[in-house]
Formats: sequence, structure tokens, C-alpha cells
Amino acid sequence: MSKSEKKEIWNDSFAYRIRKKIVFENLINNFPKTHYFLDIGVGCGNFCRDMAKKGFSGEGIDIYEEATLIAEFKTRDYAKQLVFHKQNVLEKEANSSNSG
Repeated sequence: MSKSEKKEIWNDSFAYRIRKKIVFENLINNFPKTHYFLDIGVGCGNFCRDMAKKGFSGEGIDIYEEATLIAEFKTRDYAKQLVFHKQNVLEKEANSSNSG
């Protein structure tokens, strides 16, 4: 992996910054901070980090262990708010408190 590719892992892409602006301005800023979120396909944890900065707690799952490790490292300042799992979303079990 080249130095520029590694740098891209740690920096938000232009496309992510645009999506973040749209999502946060039109949706997330209107949610009570008591809502818990699930990020499927955490990538390098940018969305989870931004949600934690807004005061939310949640979890991120990704099929790749490397992605969860990078996300955990990148969001280490928000460790009390975020949990990451290496898991295939198609195999994720329902939370027993939410099942009917």
C-alpha cells in the first residue's frame, strides 16, 4: 500500500464529506442523542466517529477484521460510546430485547 493510499484511509474523502453534510444537516441533527445507531460496513470508522462527536452511542460491524481494527484505533477517544464487531451482516443476530 502506497503512502497516499494509507493517508486516504485516515482522511475523509470528498464524497464522504458531502454525504456527511447532507445526512447530518437533514437527519442526524434532529434525532435525540438517546438513539443508538448501527453502522454496517464501518470502513475506517469515519461515520461512527462523527456520530460519537455528536453525542450518539452505537456499534459498527464489518466483514473485514482490518476495518474494525482501524475503526477502533481511529475512534479510540470515543471508546465508551462505540463498539465494533467483525461480522457478516447477514449473520447478525437480533438483539433479544428488540425481538417480539
